[in-house]
Amino acid sequence: MTGPDAPAPETPPTPARETPVRRGAPLWMRLLLFASLALNLLVVGIVVGAIASRRAPDSVAPPRDPASALYFRALPGDHRDAFEAGLRRDRERFGIDREALNAEVAATLQVLRADPFEPAALAERIALQRRGLADRTAAGDRLLVERVAAMTPEEREAYADRLEQILGQVARWRGH
Repeated sequence: MTGPDAPAPETPPTPARETPVRRGAPLWMRLLLFASLALNLLVVGIVVGAIASRRAPDSVAPPRDPASALYFRALPGDHRDAFEAGLRRDRERFGIDREALNAEVAATLQVLRADPFEPAALAERIALQRRGLADRTAAGDRLLVERVAAMTPEEREAYADRLEQILGQVARWRGH
């Protein structure tokens, strides 16, 4: 049929421009998100670790002397606890009194600022402070010997093995 009343011939529909369908964020964005998440978890881990490693106010910190710290770290848990208990017992005698420490620092500062400067006075201040440190170190040494003497031969062997392992780690860390 042709004519004015005839239906228009069907023309095939033209395909509409298809837009590509995205299936997620681009790779660089996903990598950036992953890196950000990893960094956030690292920061949270550091904060939680710092909080968890804090000691109770009445506990005693392990020795600050590097050599003594190695011996302390090698102690098994129950002997380490007994060592810390011994330090707590001796704290009043060998602990650091904040007021006394402040007075020591003030006296040393006064000697340093004196005009004329007196080297012998500074030497005296340093010797006094060193004696206090030596007393505390000797008390810690005594407690360590007591702890090792209380060990069985097997415990001492395990302690020696652990100390040797720690010394090896330190040597590797220092590049020796």
